[in-house]
Amino acid sequence: MNREVEIKLSADFGFELPDFATLAGLAVVRKPPKKTFTTYFDTHNYDLLSCGAALRFRGEDVERVGRPGIWTLKFAPPASASYMSSRFEYEVEADGASMPEMFAPALRVFGATTPLIELATLSAVRSATDFIARDGTPAFELDDDMVEVLTGPNSGRRFREIEVELLNPGFEHQAETLSEMLLVSGARYAASSSKLEQALENSETQAYISGLLERYEHFVASDLSVFGSLVLEVAGNSVYWRDELANAIVLGLSGASSRILVTWLVSKLAIDAVSLGVDIGGWLPGVIAELSVKLADELRGGGNLHGVAPQLPNSATQSLLDLVLARVVSMRSKGEAAVAECRALIADMELMSWSSLDVSEKVPEDFVKKWS
Repeated sequence: MNREVEIKLSADFGFELPDFATLAGLAVVRKPPKKTFTTYFDTHNYDLLSCGAALRFRGEDVERVGRPGIWTLKFAPPASASYMSSRFEYEVEADGASMPEMFAPALRVFGATTPLIELATLSAVRSATDFIARDGTPAFELDDDMVEVLTGPNSGRRFREIEVELLNPGFEHQAETLSEMLLVSGARYAASSSKLEQALENSETQAYISGLLERYEHFVASDLSVFGSLVLEVAGNSVYWRDELANAIVLGLSGASSRILVTWLVSKLAIDAVSLGVDIGGWLPGVIAELSVKLADELRGGGNLHGVAPQLPNSATQSLLDLVLARVVSMRSKGEAAVAECRALIADMELMSWSSLDVSEKVPEDFVKKWS
């Protein structure tokens, strides 16, 4: 998974890029122009677009079938007070004939369960410039795209988009300085958040597209993005799924979604893991994917997540849940610094003897001592 952090600008075709030599301490490396073709996909109901997500295939040939390229699934950006936005981005190199199967669970999170259709195809000639720190660290990239809409509602439309994409943390100030240089030289902040919007939105479709983007409240789209990321970590057999789960619980999800996810995890561990006699470490990723889809369905349906809370098997499990939820609330107040702490809590929950809760009717003392 990549976290794409960028500033989007637009400019006239006659706009000339300024001299970048004033960005002290950064080497400038210009790449040769490259032409690509990008096709965007969604369902007839625009389930992805409504959630702030986008699925695309990009290659060097307008013909997709039998041609290699990169499939990309992007998620809704979190709220930001600046023009520097961020999105989760997953990429898979594959043939353009069909979407990689590993994306399917995330599409279910977004409610995109019906067949996909092509929304639009764009061609773009990209002139990229890399900015490199003295120690060789890539700082950010400037992408200057000359775009033409080949198919879709705005077929024939041409526009220019300039992106300043952060490649490593710590260079945000220089990236914003570069953006200011571009703005002073005649560029402007992009009115649309993506090339896809520019390919779809016009005077006839504007009201409809705006309605799609307002289908869900922001916190719902944000939570769906986090659940989508969780299922992709599991689908990709990532060794970092515990880190992604901890991030979701502490940082990513809203308070209500975090609470109900933890509640369901405790219930599953107390009931299913015991009855099935499974290896919890190997079983839990599938449970996380299942719960992510279930809770996403409730969110998209406008349901009250508290109404889908599971039954717990005994009072000891309820006591353990109360203890864990209280600790999670404390972690969420600490922010990013508590992610490692949450990961340790998840590990201890995996190792705990859940069957003993039913026998002893109390939470193990070592667990209570550590996490109270």
